[in-house]
Amino acid sequence: MTASLIPSPVMQFTDATGAPLVGGKVYTYAAGTTTPLASYTSYAATSSNTNPVILDSRGEAAIWFGNATYKVILKDSTDTLIWTSDNISAVQPMAYVAPGTANNLLQSNGSAWASVSPATVTVGNATVAASVPLSGVTGLGTGVSTFLATPSSANLAAALTDETGSGSAVFATSPTLNSPTLITPVLGTPGSGNLQYCTGYPLYALGSTSQAYTDVTSSRALNTTYTNSTASPIHVNVQTAASSASGVMLVNGNNACAYISGPSAFGTYSVIVPPGQTYQLNNASAISNWYELR
Repeated sequence: MTASLIPSPVMQFTDATGAPLVGGKVYTYAAGTTTPLASYTSYAATSSNTNPVILDSRGEAAIWFGNATYKVILKDSTDTLIWTSDNISAVQPMAYVAPGTANNLLQSNGSAWASVSPATVTVGNATVAASVPLSGVTGLGTGVSTFLATPSSANLAAALTDETGSGSAVFATSPTLNSPTLITPVLGTPGSGNLQYCTGYPLYALGSTSQAYTDVTSSRALNTTYTNSTASPIHVNVQTAASSASGVMLVNGNNACAYISGPSAFGTYSVIVPPGQTYQLNNASAISNWYELR
């Protein structure tokens, strides 16, 4: 067995000479304020002291603190300040838990401790006890407690407020992104990306689907540079009035097509020009017609 010091059962105060502070006054306030805060005459906290507490002929008084933090001001009988002490709190005594109630907990009721069941132990607004059901936790968003109790994909989706689409959650590479497929929601038309692993998508669909042959003869001339400013490759087909062995069609500065003899000695030039590249017909005879698929 070990022993402990007992707290002073009755408080005694003295003056500067060490004599009892007869008729002295002990004021109690809430810590850091000038708001009076009651002290008690006994452990039971059923009877409050006067505030101030008036000390007896021995400079003594029974002063018990509640479960709070106090500021104490001591004055003599003429209200002359002796000292002030702030932020004082008393350690609440522990209550005895009788056999058979071992699963109960102790909780302060403001001035003492009481034996209570775990389901009723509270600190502020939070329930703190073992095996407290999630239904006892407040302030959660809609569906959150359901997801925490049963963490399924469906319950996660129900708890989210900004999700897109539906179905099972996908993590890492299992399942892969072809099961489930990303058909719904539609991802839109990508502006850029690496299509190395794409299959089943025809090349013609990567460009414009509204291309058509157009007669641009009136807006074309020999030895003049033009640029394919569309987002798709274009086909250029030119027929000249007469053949010319020196005629050549350049694409981006490179010889792409020399003249091809046509019927009645007409010259024909046919090239494909990628997007953003230049093209021109040099050293050929007069243009008969110039068509472009664009």
